Amino acid sequence: MTSIKAILHSYEKQDGLRTILMRITNNRKVGRYPLGHYIKAKDFESKKGLVKKSHTNHLQINHAIKNFIDKAEKVIFDIETSETTFSFQLFEELFFENKEYFNLYFKDYLVRKNFGSGTHRHYLSVERKFKQFVGANYDNLMINDIDFKMLNDFQTHLSNDLKNATNTVTANLKKLCSVLNDASLRDVIKQSPCSKLKYKYEEGQRDYLNQEELQKLENYYNSSEFERIKKALKPYLFSCYTGLSYIDVKNLKFSDIDGDMIRIIRHKTSKPIMIPLSKFAKVYIDDNQEVRSNLVFPKLISNQKINDYLKVAADHTGIKKNLTFHTSRHTFATISLSLGIPIEYVKDLLGHSSVKVTEIYAKIIASDKKEQMLKWNNLK
Repeated sequence: MTSIKAILHSYEKQDGLRTILMRITNNRKVGRYPLGHYIKAKDFESKKGLVKKSHTNHLQINHAIKNFIDKAEKVIFDIETSETTFSFQLFEELFFENKEYFNLYFKDYLVRKNFGSGTHRHYLSVERKFKQFVGANYDNLMINDIDFKMLNDFQTHLSNDLKNATNTVTANLKKLCSVLNDASLRDVIKQSPCSKLKYKYEEGQRDYLNQEELQKLENYYNSSEFERIKKALKPYLFSCYTGLSYIDVKNLKFSDIDGDMIRIIRHKTSKPIMIPLSKFAKVYIDDNQEVRSNLVFPKLISNQKINDYLKVAADHTGIKKNLTFHTSRHTFATISLSLGIPIEYVKDLLGHSSVKVTEIYAKIIASDKKEQMLKWNNLK
């Protein structure tokens, strides 16, 4: 027996939106497929699996839900009547037919990869830009029609028309090319048009705390009487000593800590990482068994709220830098390298896919050393 129903993803974004998933259940096995629409929980009727009429786009979204169910039911019926054993792989092959059409292949790619919500959202953003660039013919665009010239023109469109920054342009192109490269690997197209594409980068400003500034912030945390400030600084300072991102800190459980070692699957890359816990990091873990919950940092406030409180803390401590939660990773990287920890080891601790990414921090340290040495010129 197979059932199909629209549900909401359990993950809620900062703006309260959740993605609608189409859930297919067959013999207690479940497949979930993103519909490409986001709504708030209050606008969704869970029992019916439909968007409430009070929502502005309820007709459009409910129509998309109905279309998915109708097509899925037909595919499942064809499988079952052909006396073929149902499998989600077979269902996906039949459901996401005509993969030579770019828009359909793009959707299929996202389903197969099952990215985290943030990465999935970024891919959808790239698709919107590419759809705008292609125009009315987008739904009829074949993958084979996408050549180097089209990609080069899209690059110009992002830069000149949309005024995207250089690194944003590169990030957009890389995501688009990951889909085209996948099509090449699966023999949907003979060769990816991305092989000749040249990416451009600009080194941006990466704020971080040096050891003196980190000590200032810790002193402020220890002396502050404002509970909200302490709640914001506690996970931030923990990240300064572990290099964990906001989402990984938010999801961190006590079961992820094995003695003096954190073992998790990094949210962004879905790859396992191990991070030794220093005595400085342990300070920010509550070891009171009575108040322990499953999460190390229960009821963690939003990333944006922490960033707001970090600005207040920076003002109080005289730190003239734009502090955000992500600067804790920069802090961990630069201080680790300054202490002489090998770059390959720092790369693994941060979960970077390539040492080239970690080398950015080595360049920052070299630049800072040069700047400090210029102080000799001030001697009389």
